[in-house]
This record gives sequence, structure tokens and C-alpha cells, in this order.
Amino acid sequence: MANGVYAEKEQKYVEKFQNIKAILFKPLLYILSALNVSANQISFLSFFISISSLGYSLHSFNPIYFLIGIWIHIFLDSLDGPLARFQGKASKIGSFIDVICDHVGILASGFYMLSFTQVNPLAVLLFITLYTIDIYNLFIANVCKKPISIVFRPRLFVYVAIVFDFMIQSNYTNSLITFLNVILLIQTMLSFSKIKDVVAEIDN
Repeated sequence: MANGVYAEKEQKYVEKFQNIKAILFKPLLYILSALNVSANQISFLSFFISISSLGYSLHSFNPIYFLIGIWIHIFLDSLDGPLARFQGKASKIGSFIDVICDHVGILASGFYMLSFTQVNPLAVLLFITLYTIDIYNLFIANVCKKPISIVFRPRLFVYVAIVFDFMIQSNYTNSLITFLNVILLIQTMLSFSKIKDVVAEIDN
């Protein structure tokens, strides 16, 4: 495991994707490094944009600001890892900060759905809760050296759906969130079972 926030089978695909991003972003990585911009600064900028764009959308009651902001957040989120490796500063702490910033994007999306969409509020709250529990369980399992083999991460599906619904004035996100909750619930039960086995081994 490169860090404590990815599933076992997920890690190799993450590393391959990071290598692709390193090639695509190489000119930008040179520029950012020349400007002494760090990966953590990019992460915190991603964090700030997701929160501030939501705040401005709520203040003006105009969802477009968040929908633009969340995709800027996603771009920056895809940039901080390659920048850290390019500068030789990749670390577990940096990866953890990155995951926290990712999760803030999900929380902000939840507030967006509660404020600007017709998605069932209980379904949104359940989605946020299950997503948070899944990330926590994954981290605990990895710390205990008993990594979960694979984890489904649905955040990009949500980001695409809320933009799609805004553009065509539909509510497909409601069905998507319901479907994702079923998957996350199963995933949460499996991850709790994994942690239970770890605790049983420690007790023995």
C-alpha cells in the first residue's frame, strides 16, 4: 500500500493512472514547480474552491457557481498527486490530506443536492453517511494491515449526474443516489465484517 486510503486491488490502477496524469500534466508541473507551488497548496485550493463555490451558490441561490467550482475542484484534485511526485515530496500525509479534500467535495455536493435539487433528502444524508463510513473503514483496515480488496468510489458519478440534471432540468440523480446507497450499504457491511475479523484476531 502506498498509503492508507486505497483498497488493495485499487492501488495498482491508481498508480497507473497517476503515471498517465504525470505525462499529461508535465508542462504544468514544470510551471508550478518554478513558481514554488506545492502539492499541499493545490489540495487546499481544491478544498477552498469546493467550499467557497457552494457558499456563493447558496448566497446567490444560483447553482451554477457550485457546478463550475466542483469541476475545478476535481481538476485540482487530479493535479496535486502528480505535482507531489514530480517534486519528490509524495508522502502518506499528503495522500491523507488529498482524501480529506476529496471528501469535502462529496459533503459539499450533498449540501448542493439538499439545496438545489429534488433528490430525496434522506437518501442524500444516507449517501454522505455511508460514504464517510466506507472511507473510515478502509483507512482502519489498512492501518491494521488487513486491506479491503476493492472499494467502489462513486463520487464522479454524482458530479456528472448533478451537472447533467441541471443542464436538462431532470432528476436522474435521485435514482442514482438510491442505487449508490444500496452498493455503499453492502460495501459498508463487508468492511465492518473485515474490521470485526481484525479485532477478533487481536483479541486472540
